[in-house]
Amino acid sequence: MSHVYVIGDVHGCYYTMMALMDRVGPGAADTVVFLGDLINKGPYSKKVVDQVIEWKEKGFKVTSLVGNHELKMLNMIGNENVSELDLYWKLYSAQGAYEEFFNADYEIPKHYLSFFKGLKPYIETDNHLLVHAGVDFSLSAPFEDLKSLTTIRDWAENYAPSVVNGKTIVHGHQNCTVMQAQKAVDSGAKVIPLDTGCVYYGKKQGMGYLTAFSLSDEKLYHQINIEGFD
Repeated sequence: MSHVYVIGDVHGCYYTMMALMDRVGPGAADTVVFLGDLINKGPYSKKVVDQVIEWKEKGFKVTSLVGNHELKMLNMIGNENVSELDLYWKLYSAQGAYEEFFNADYEIPKHYLSFFKGLKPYIETDNHLLVHAGVDFSLSAPFEDLKSLTTIRDWAENYAPSVVNGKTIVHGHQNCTVMQAQKAVDSGAKVIPLDTGCVYYGKKQGMGYLTAFSLSDEKLYHQINIEGFD
C-alpha cells in the first residue's frame, strides 16, 4: 500500500527536513507533498529547494505547493518591466532569502524559475484537500483566488463541506502547537493544521517542530528543529 505524506512549512530548515524524512521513511511508491513556504526565515532556503529538486530529478514522488513566500517571489519575477538587476535588489531588500537563488550575473537560473513557476496552489485526493493557508469560503470561486489560498488565517470555523465535497483540509501557514495538531487529528476535525512553527524553536511554547501527516493512517510525525540558529 502506498502512502501520501504531507509536510508543513519548512522555512529553510534543511537539516530538520532531512531528519523528518528519515523519521517518516517514505518508500519509492509513496508521495510526499510539501505545503509551501519551503523558503525564508530559516538558514538554508536554497539547500531545501535544491534537495526537493534533486528528489524530483531522481524520480521520487515529491511535490510542493506554493506558499505566500514563494508567491511573493513569483509576483516580482512576473514583472516584465523590472530588469534582472533591479529584481535582485528588490528581492534582496525584501525580508527573506530570495537573493540566494540568483547567480553571479544577477539572474535566476532556469531550473529555479521552472521549479517556482511549477508550484501548485492546491492538491486534491479522494478524501483530502491540501493547501498552503486555507480556503476563503466567503468567495464564490475560492480556488481561483491565489492570494487567499496562500495567506488566509482564522478561517477554519467557516468550513463549508459543500464547497470541498466534505473533504478534510490539511494546511500550513498559520502556526499551531504540536498538541493542537494532534488534537485536530484525534478529534476527526475537518481542518488539520501542520505548521508547528519549526523556525520558532525556543521562542514559542509548543512549537519548534517540523511536522508530517500520513493521509492513509492519519499519523503525525514530529521532528524538533536541529538547525541551531538563533
